[in-house]
Amino acid sequence: MSLAARFRLRAPNSAGSSAAFARLCLLPLAIVVAAFFLLPMMLGQRVGLEHHAEAMVLGDRIVVMRHGAIAQIGTPREIYFEPASRFVAEFVGAANIVEGTARDGAIVLPGGRIPVPIGRAGKITLMLRPETIFVVPPDAAELKGRVESVTFVGDRQRIVIADAAARPLFVDAPNTIAATPGERVGLRIDPARIRVLPNESSVIPGPEQSEGTRDP
Repeated sequence: MSLAARFRLRAPNSAGSSAAFARLCLLPLAIVVAAFFLLPMMLGQRVGLEHHAEAMVLGDRIVVMRHGAIAQIGTPREIYFEPASRFVAEFVGAANIVEGTARDGAIVLPGGRIPVPIGRAGKITLMLRPETIFVVPPDAAELKGRVESVTFVGDRQRIVIADAAARPLFVDAPNTIAATPGERVGLRIDPARIRVLPNESSVIPGPEQSEGTRDP
């Protein structure tokens, strides 16, 4: 048999060769994608977009994972305003977590009172988003505090209020409000945006505030 004949017998099918080559090229990509999603889940870490704002914009529905299990599924608005747990509340943005004891329709804090839904009593945990707290004159609010710092960020300003609760409260206020460190102010909270969180036996250790709170 001539050399040319032997070559023709051993030459692979060109179509089959192309398909095999394409599958071979996709294999490393599949491995990288699997490693990106599965490895953090096995380690109990968070998986998702780097910036929570991107997830809110790009996703019609968002899945929040905790220790490889689903913590909550919902629309961006549901996840943000109606988190199912403290973990979800702090994971998707800046959140003020206020703990106290409810009685007579409110919880008593160092700076005053915050109303709670009727029928709630005993130990309670509330979530307050910074933009749902409004700075008002002290005599016009049940909750008062002291301006600790003001950070101007263009379209708004992040005001840190001390002495109102056990931990400082973060307020996102309009940039037209003149707030001065050391000033006494009142805080009015939108009752419809007060979220009562379930009491959890354990919470993942982490910073005092969420990432969104640290970076206004």
